[in-house]
Amino acid sequence: TKSGQRWRVFEYIGTNKDGKVVTIRKKGFKTKKEAKLYAEKQIELYKHDENNYLTQKNPINNEVTFKEVYKQWLISYEKTVEKTTFSRTKDLFKLHILPEFGNLKINEIATFQCQKWINSKNFVNIKQLKSYGSQVMEYAIDMNFRKDSNPFDKVRLPNKDKIKGTRKRIPS
Repeated sequence: TKSGQRWRVFEYIGTNKDGKVVTIRKKGFKTKKEAKLYAEKQIELYKHDENNYLTQKNPINNEVTFKEVYKQWLISYEKTVEKTTFSRTKDLFKLHILPEFGNLKINEIATFQCQKWINSKNFVNIKQLKSYGSQVMEYAIDMNFRKDSNPFDKVRLPNKDKIKGTRKRIPS
């Protein structure tokens, strides 16, 4: 890629009771070790039943809230950034993201809600808010809390040129 070498996971696990092939697919890992770790975690989510079909060990939990997933994501995120970045990130969640999404069930958050929220914000660095929301959703998908796609993926950011001067910086 333009940003350097990336690793991809594509692994066949087996067949489920409906006859559908179950595979693990994800790309963009920075290291081979990260890719292998992801594949191992995903494989752990499945088991073979008495007929040798794959079933999920931990079905999607429909009661998990965005805030609960955020708390788990935050633990792993803290190990990847400097203390100042971590502190600022927690503040952004506390002030802007959790008030909107915190009490919502992770499976019930839809793209239109995310788009409406982004449209309501009036900040220059709104891209950062979208990115953090998206990271929590990706974590929810990776950890099997959410089964479908990331609702932030299709959110469109406002055109900066059209609103120049009307947006403020996010207070930290």
